[in-house]
This record gives sequence, structure tokens and C-alpha cells, in this order.
Amino acid sequence: MRGLLRSCVSAAVALVLPRLCGACGAHDETAAPLCGACAEEFLASVAGDHCPRCGTSLGENLPVNENGCVHCPTPMPRFDRVVRLSGYDGPLADVIRALKFRGLRHGGRWLGAML
Repeated sequence: MRGLLRSCVSAAVALVLPRLCGACGAHDETAAPLCGACAEEFLASVAGDHCPRCGTSLGENLPVNENGCVHCPTPMPRFDRVVRLSGYDGPLADVIRALKFRGLRHGGRWLGAML
């Protein structure tokens, strides 16, 4: 009985509040919080190289050594390295803005799990 009630409530919520992609806003029932196209773009940006000291995205010709990269601030802040998912652009920036300004609640859980 509980399962049936839960299914009915979920269906009603989906009807009134359809699930949207947190980046592009497309209606997608599987968006958690990104649709397939935005998720692929996000994963491509995560796979890119970045500086372990400052987190800047790096291209092929930007070397990193033990002192960081050419974008590292001088003097460095009081931490040794950064942990990041991606640069603050593309789908990640859109999800963060949706989380902050539009109340995209499932975006926070997703970001926490990704980190």
C-alpha cells in the first residue's frame, strides 16, 4: 500500500513540477540534475588537465611543475592544493547557479556526491 501511495505522489509531483536539466533547462525525467547532453559536456571538462595547486584548467602547452603553473598566484594562499570537479563554466556553473538562485535541491546532493 505504501509503495502505491508513494508512486501516486511521485507521479503527481512530476506532473506539477517536471524534472528539468539544471544546466540547459530541458525537460528530462532522467536529469539528475543534468540531461544526457549536458552530462557529456560536463564529463569532458572534468577529464581535462588542471593545476593541482590553483585549479586552473590547463591546455596542452601549459606545463605544471612543483611550484604550480603560470596562473598560480604569488604568494600562494595557505593551502597546498585544490580539489575541483571542473572549471567554473559550462554545465557545472549552470548547476551551481540553479542551486543558489532557483532552488535546484537535487543539484546539491549531486555535487556533494561528485566531490
